[in-house]
Amino acid sequence: MEHLPQGAKDEEGCFVYHTVPFSDSTGIGVRSKMSVGDEFQTGEVIGNGEMVSIDLVCPSRFDGNTNGPFLRLSDGTGWLFEKKYGEIEMERIPVTVGLWTFIVDNVPCGISLRWHPVDRVDMIMNDVMNDVMNDVMND
Repeated sequence: MEHLPQGAKDEEGCFVYHTVPFSDSTGIGVRSKMSVGDEFQTGEVIGNGEMVSIDLVCPSRFDGNTNGPFLRLSDGTGWLFEKKYGEIEMERIPVTVGLWTFIVDNVPCGISLRWHPVDRVDMIMNDVMNDVMNDVMND
């Protein structure tokens, strides 16, 4: 069983964080493990002010540590941290959960609906689904 400081617990879910911009920094390096150590940097950098999706928030495993909590990127590519040596590096952004309706206004170029925001042809919704969505939007 892993040690957690008294009252601390891991949080699972969908969280959004953004990097806190620093004038002397280009961003925060992604780590391969829950650590602020530079030796664990993967080479990927989250730029100043960028937002990321987090699926696990883990407090430091050491009592009195000023690092953490540690933030696992939802895509599984590594870890970030909210604080490093007590300095805030990432901040959580409040997220409203729900279903949203939106209209894309990109005339004259247009845009087709996709299941996921990618350019792959197999992810583009078929014409029947586009007609259904148009009917819903026009009601």
